[in-house]
Formats: sequence, structure tokens, C-alpha cells
Amino acid sequence: MLLGYTPCQLSIFKQALMHSSQSLEITQNNERLEFLGDAILDAVVGAYLFRKYPTREEGFLTELRSKIVSRKKLGELGKDIRLEDFVIYDEGKVSLSNRMLGNALEAIVGAVYLDAGYHQAEKFIIHKLLNAHINLDTIFQTDVNYKSVLLEWAQKRGKSVSFEMADTAYDQVEERMFVMEARLNGEVISSAKARSKKVAGKEAARKAIRKLGIELEKA
Repeated sequence: MLLGYTPCQLSIFKQALMHSSQSLEITQNNERLEFLGDAILDAVVGAYLFRKYPTREEGFLTELRSKIVSRKKLGELGKDIRLEDFVIYDEGKVSLSNRMLGNALEAIVGAVYLDAGYHQAEKFIIHKLLNAHINLDTIFQTDVNYKSVLLEWAQKRGKSVSFEMADTAYDQVEERMFVMEARLNGEVISSAKARSKKVAGKEAARKAIRKLGIELEKA
């Protein structure tokens, strides 16, 4: 079974598979569920990696999580579980893309959370996605320069991108944290916090790429 359990609220899952080309109504398409699923994915994958690699530093965990939840990787996972057979979209307006599959997968995660709670969503992500379709050793060896991707995208469109340190903060054990912002034409589009400027900047770039819907050739 795709979800690993029998869902109770089928209407939520229909909405999770409904692309905006088929319905512009925000209460009917999957955009809000995608937002929710994105947050659940980040939390579950982060906790999973934290437990799996108890001696690895924050930078390693952040980078590995970034690669797992990248738009391209989520699209590939959507193909692996055959979401293309279920996504509802207007074929006269759009073609089914990797990004649409990734968005639908995030929406499915959000639907599982609403239908059965966090624990069931965690089981779905870990057992049906991570354990079944992700090779962590292989995915970590894939190098993605998020800053370069963002800069190249902006350059082609005559836009400017900059990365600026917004602030410093301290975590619960009083270690210094750097807060980096990614700015597009001077406006903040994302920010990230880490123990090094390099990791914070890379994570800010990754978040910006996701927010802007930029497709990665490598992820």
C-alpha cells in the first residue's frame, strides 16, 4: 500500500493530488497542503538524520537534509512511487513536470499529517520514502552549489542576488550562530542560521531556490 495505512479522509488526498491548473480554488488545489508537507518533511528528515548520525556536525546534517528535500529529489521520489498516475491537472494548460510531482509528494505528506497525525506522517516518510528509495551515501556524494544555481538563474533574468549576514545569535549551549540572508534585487527572499557563514549561506540559497521554484539540473 502506497501510504502504509488506510486513510480516513479521502477528500484530503484528492486535494493533495489536485494541481492548480485543474482548480484555482485555494481550498481545492494542493498548494496549502504542499506548504504543510514541506514543514513536516523538514522536521522528520532532520530528526531522522540527527538520530542516524549522532557524531556528525550540524553542517553535514544540514547539507544532507537539503539534498534529500530538494525539489529535484522530491520529484524523483514522486516518480518512484508512481504519483504521475494520480496527479490531477489540466493537460491542455501544463505538462506534468518533476516540480509538479515533488509538490504533490509534499502535499501527500501534509494530507497524511492531517488525516492520521504526525506519527503516521513520520512512518510514511521514513519507511515509504527514505528507507525504500534513498541511498544516503550516494546522495551525500552529490555536490550541489546552490549559490551558483541561484546566481546563474538571476543573471539570465537580469536580476541581482546578494548574500548578507543579517545577525548573529546563540543556541541553547551558547555557541555562536550566523544568520545569512539571500536577497533578490535587494529584497530578502530567504534566511538561514548555522554555526558557520558558509553553511548558513548555502542553506539560505537552497531555501531561495525552493521558494522561487527553480529546477535543479543536479540534486
